[in-house]
Amino acid sequence: MENWVIVYTDVYPWKVHTAQSLLEANGIKTLVRDELTSQVIAFSMATGGVKLLVCPRDAERAAKILAEGGY
Repeated sequence: MENWVIVYTDVYPWKVHTAQSLLEANGIKTLVRDELTSQVIAFSMATGGVKLLVCPRDAERAAKILAEGGY
């Protein structure tokens, strides 16, 4: 398995999931990390929030799609 890279981070899981939907609608596979820790505010800040990850080969395209989508 490749090392996935973070393309978006937020303290609100719903924002990460909307960004995830945008990427997946454009054919990019994603993973969400640290979602459960975000349910406890102190841990969310300590871990840097909820993270959206993609394969390294898709990172540049994902960043462009997210920027165009207002993320």
